[in-house]
Amino acid sequence: VLSIAFMIVLAQAAYGGGYSGGAGTPTAPYQIGGIADWMTLCGTPEDWNKCFRLIADINLSGVSITPVGTNLVPFTGVFNGDGHLLRNVLISLPEGNNVGLFGFLNPGAELQGLGVETVSITGRECAGGLVGWNNGGTIISCRVTGTVMGSLGGFSTGGLVGRHDLGLIAGCHTSVTVNGIVDIGGLVGVNIGGTIRKCFALGPVSGNEDIGGLVGYQSGGETALSYARGIVTGNRIVGGLIGSNYQGVLTCCYAAGPVSG
Repeated sequence: VLSIAFMIVLAQAAYGGGYSGGAGTPTAPYQIGGIADWMTLCGTPEDWNKCFRLIADINLSGVSITPVGTNLVPFTGVFNGDGHLLRNVLISLPEGNNVGLFGFLNPGAELQGLGVETVSITGRECAGGLVGWNNGGTIISCRVTGTVMGSLGGFSTGGLVGRHDLGLIAGCHTSVTVNGIVDIGGLVGVNIGGTIRKCFALGPVSGNEDIGGLVGYQSGGETALSYARGIVTGNRIVGGLIGSNYQGVLTCCYAAGPVSG
């Protein structure tokens, strides 16, 4: 397996330190067309406020990557998946926080039209198949399949997003096996004041407390026009749709999977 540093060197050699094209602007986004481009993005925090467009499916099998965006340098740019897929994504950080393909989003960030297939994500706090912690960003028409695991002692684990604060998730769906300890959801682990609309989750969800087929724990915010169909298993505070809902709004939602606790 090639190291991240070596992959970045390959990318720089091939594209002169850039990507497969573009200038990182809204009218000329950086083009991501292969593994080398993605590794350049992972290793270039100064680009995390730029615009990107995925121009081909990418198979990341055999490559261990790191999240794009951290709590110190959040991703605030725009990433348009344009209907393409990232396949076989592996991120294993069992002691890490904010773990996902994108680790941390701040207001202004937007992810749209991106598919992540056969993902394998492991993190401690705020782990998600697409985003670890969405702090006010927008996620539209994205989908994830695979497995997301919250390691011992962690919380906020979701098939799409680990923790969702104040932002918008719309038109997204998951078929992910999600397992963790506290605040575990098929789509979102924790929703704090955020909006979730027209989403669904199909995969099995399991954990100890605040376990939901769609959302593990919701405080404020709104979940609307959404559903869950996965098997939900937990110890206490377990729901087919939401494990625990505190002053949040639920509108036109349903759950159809078996629940035990």
